[in-house]
Amino acid sequence: PLLSAAVLNLRSFGHGGSAEQLSLPLIAISLYYFIRYFKEVYPQPMPIAWLVLNGALAGCVLWIKYSFLGFWLGWILTVLFCLIVNKKFLLATKSALYFLGGMLAATLPWIIYFGIHNAIRDWLHTYFIINLTSYPIDLTIRERIMVPIDSLQRQLSINPLAVSLLILGAILFITNRKYLRNPISRVGLAVSILGLVVGVYGGGRDYHYYFFIFSPLIVLGFTVLLGLYADEYGRIGSKLAFALLLLVSLAGSLAYTLRFQRNTYMLSWDRAAQVQYRYAALINQTENATLLNFGFLDGGFYTTTGITPNLKFFQAQNIDYAAFPLVVDEQHRYIREQLVDYVVMQYMPADDIENIPVPHLYENYELISTQTQLFGETEFIYLLFEKIK
Repeated sequence: PLLSAAVLNLRSFGHGGSAEQLSLPLIAISLYYFIRYFKEVYPQPMPIAWLVLNGALAGCVLWIKYSFLGFWLGWILTVLFCLIVNKKFLLATKSALYFLGGMLAATLPWIIYFGIHNAIRDWLHTYFIINLTSYPIDLTIRERIMVPIDSLQRQLSINPLAVSLLILGAILFITNRKYLRNPISRVGLAVSILGLVVGVYGGGRDYHYYFFIFSPLIVLGFTVLLGLYADEYGRIGSKLAFALLLLVSLAGSLAYTLRFQRNTYMLSWDRAAQVQYRYAALINQTENATLLNFGFLDGGFYTTTGITPNLKFFQAQNIDYAAFPLVVDEQHRYIREQLVDYVVMQYMPADDIENIPVPHLYENYELISTQTQLFGETEFIYLLFEKIK
């Protein structure tokens, strides 16, 4: 319970559904197998089933958010390095192939799906080429190094308890032979974490939710704390004492989460009054309505309306217009040609919503509703336009 509370109360946890959240259990599982291998199996080779499983987890992450793969790169390189050091070159080759086989198994459904739809080229170009060439920010090496440092400092100031537990726990776990005796394993774990840091922040960007992917490492801090407790007081021998401790920790975790979790303010909200549901009620009055989420990331309106987007660029990405203008240009074309029945927009309250600089917007669409609502700690004004017939 305490570990769950620590993770959920990181300010980097948003409103759920992020790639970071979906990848948390995958990193946690691979972290478990990494530690278990060096505590129970090494110097024997890693079991084939473990290699395939963790390769499959890496394959899943490859298509969730490939920038997280730095963790698995350090993971498998450590395993292979141990074999190479022991001059088991053939076994190292086989182990690499088993791991890659797991990645391939996780990739096959994607190949089949996009292959059936004759869209493999679009899939790979969009996911890799555009992300690698248009998304990163042009920074110096020093500036790139400062991005994760600044992120860590900000997270530490916002949530000192959980982040301190994460940092100190990881450092003590890696440097103390009590947890990992083999020096290669300690270096390998450090390299895996560093690989994750480089993958996440290497593009030069830092959104608040980026740090959330590191939350599984908090378990290392809890392991260190429990180890210190056991060294000082011994193991808990009484089942009653253990049950009471569990109940107290559960109650404390729930109270802590209700008090400090960044989303608990929404518990008092009336669902029907939220902008996503209010606009859904308006939009669904039109039979087979179409919708465009213009100029910002998906705000949940497709979900509440049950509408499947009928256009390729159904939302805007966090990519500068100068780097990749196609998305914005196409969304402008959708409005110019009246290709959707409704358009939802998101602006800051200080913006001039009476004169939105979108060509042909007021000629083709009528503003039918506005609503101000919080998203995280930021207040936005949402606008709903309906096509003029």
